[in-house]
Amino acid sequence: MNRKEEILHQKISEAWNNTHLYDHPEKQRLFCIWTNAQSKQYGNKMRTMGVKPGISDWAYIAADGQITWIELKTEEGHQSPDQIKFQNLCVSLGHQYKIARSYSEFWECVGIEAPIEESELKTKG
Repeated sequence: MNRKEEILHQKISEAWNNTHLYDHPEKQRLFCIWTNAQSKQYGNKMRTMGVKPGISDWAYIAADGQITWIELKTEEGHQSPDQIKFQNLCVSLGHQYKIARSYSEFWECVGIEAPIEESELKTKG
């Protein structure tokens, strides 16, 4: 994950964690899937614990049970071969798989209005 993607993650997390929806059912249905190891050693440990390469960054379970997997990428970012395999698996199972390249695109992917305007976030970049 590059620094721009990391900042995008931080913005989304900041907005979602600091929103008035804290006790809303939506809170339990949108979550980050952290798979980026800080080191090769930690990556190996994560794999022994069941972490798989290519899994999307976020998942959202809609009220009707539909799952949307969301991969964050910068404007110039592209999917790895493992991410493409995961996307194909998700689609073959009838799930939605989307790529968000900005803060606003992320909220469009899950169909939720951004809880905080991007300009109001503490995270900058």
